Amino acid sequence: MPKGLTRKREARLGAILDAAADLFTRRGYDQTTVDDILAVVGMGKGTFYHYFKSKEDVLEGVVDRLVALVVQRVEAIAEAPGLDGHTRLVQMIAAVNVEQTPDGGIVGVLHEGAIARLHQASITRTIRLVAPVLAKAVEQGVAEGVYSTPRPLETVEFLLAGDSAMFDFGMFDWTEEQFASRVAEFVRIMELALGAAEGSFGFLAEAPRQPREVPAGPGAAKDRAPRPAAREDRD
Repeated sequence: MPKGLTRKREARLGAILDAAADLFTRRGYDQTTVDDILAVVGMGKGTFYHYFKSKEDVLEGVVDRLVALVVQRVEAIAEAPGLDGHTRLVQMIAAVNVEQTPDGGIVGVLHEGAIARLHQASITRTIRLVAPVLAKAVEQGVAEGVYSTPRPLETVEFLLAGDSAMFDFGMFDWTEEQFASRVAEFVRIMELALGAAEGSFGFLAEAPRQPREVPAGPGAAKDRAPRPAAREDRD
């Protein structure tokens, strides 16, 4: 993505990313063309190619913006005065939930075959940027006596990676019962890993996240909500 942009160019760039994120989410990546994006923005191809080399480059720009927003949210909480370590970490966990961001629906698109590598890259980038910030909150909690872990950074990295994999509905098609049981177990593992008191993160199990639905056309990505349990399903 271009750097050192003027305000006008930043506005144009933002308009392209906004239009692309909306179209990719509603139609799917494969069903959206550069011409579709330009029709929404009202821009010619010559201008477009001053900003992006291809449609995939635009998608990468949307993902970069999403990751940057999550990092910005977490860093703001890290700098907020007057918070104890546990409260700070709880707020950070909420901030990391990309489903609650304007571009959150794009996550489902990243499961489409040709661009799946961007999904992995976005997870890696998020963990590398966010984990050190969350680890500072854990270190504060250790100092305050509410957590007990010798390796805050590594612990947070494993928890973020586990969350990204197990609750990715492009990877696992959990039933509602299976989803709930895995959230409960994740909470138990999290509390053990952090050395936190039982129930410290129970709110995560009480209100498990529901991913956004992405309308599915031919070949479109689907970020599915948990399926209703069926008799033949097994945990």
